[in-house]
Amino acid sequence: MLFFYYTTTTYYITISVLLTLCFHSYMAADGSLNIAGEQLFESVVKNNANVQLVLCGHRHGLNRLSHELDDDGDGITDRIVPAILGNYQNYDKGGSGYLRIIEFDIKNNEASITAYSPYLDKYRMDALETFNFSFSFSH
Repeated sequence: MLFFYYTTTTYYITISVLLTLCFHSYMAADGSLNIAGEQLFESVVKNNANVQLVLCGHRHGLNRLSHELDDDGDGITDRIVPAILGNYQNYDKGGSGYLRIIEFDIKNNEASITAYSPYLDKYRMDALETFNFSFSFSH
């Protein structure tokens, strides 16, 4: 987002960047953080309020978790950061061309994920492959 405002003598530009992080290895297939994920969570995700989403692969399989974070220390959750694991390479034919499509709905502060293979012209519809989650665009 780019915010522009001015006073009588000075112009200010503020750029607010919402980050989606893509880590090679962050989660284990069971949905827990692996060793690298724990370190990345503590040093990057937790300490940067503009981090809004973490995507990862490396481990074969699918899973997701949500980090509820209290950025200002008042005991109330300020942001929920989804972490989503998706790796299809152990599927038939090296993954059969499956990929994750993420669509962001700015008006409703929501994102949706679908799994689609252009090779097979097929969607995967189970709960770990097709789902919606809240996503704040105004952090």
